[in-house]
Amino acid sequence: MAFWIAPSQVELGLGELSSWTRETPTGRRMICDFCPECGTRLFHRQQGRTDLISIKPGTLDDTSALAPVAHIWLDSAQGWSRIGEECLQYPGNPEDFAPLFARWNEGREPAKPACGK
Repeated sequence: MAFWIAPSQVELGLGELSSWTRETPTGRRMICDFCPECGTRLFHRQQGRTDLISIKPGTLDDTSALAPVAHIWLDSAQGWSRIGEECLQYPGNPEDFAPLFARWNEGREPAKPACGK
């Protein structure tokens, strides 16, 4: 799971992060920030891109306001996964993230339905 957000909207509660870098399937470089004490990945960010980071939602204190707009890597989804029909769906990594970001921006308006759990 990933929750994309501007880095200016993130506040790290305690400590410092460590990071490692990996190559994505498209050849880009992804920086993965993690807690050096427990190893939990917290953020991903594309090297050279400073306007967006990907937070791992399981690390957030309160996720009650979050709702998915898309599901990716469905080719490897578990059989028990519940995929909302109103969500965008991708068998793997999307070639173009523009439709996904457009759907996310639509969902930021109050009382706009999002795909369910």
